Amino acid sequence: MKFIRRKEVENRTGLSRSSIYKRMSDGTFPKQQKIGQRAVAWVEDDVDKWMCSCISENSYFDEKLNPINVESNFQHKLNRN
Repeated sequence: MKFIRRKEVENRTGLSRSSIYKRMSDGTFPKQQKIGQRAVAWVEDDVDKWMCSCISENSYFDEKLNPINVESNFQHKLNRN
């Protein structure tokens, strides 16, 4: 398990800072974790799973592929880099 900071979350998701916090308040994005007195971060796996769920919701995506396979495929691609 790894923590990632806001800039990394922005880079990975393509979301702006305000979009991240808006989605967090809506309950549609993983919550940040306090890691220090003045520091927060997100759990990398939570952000990755959120991204996988976005992919599986797209209409062009093969509906026969279940979310577990989507996550597995996504993790495989991450591990290759």
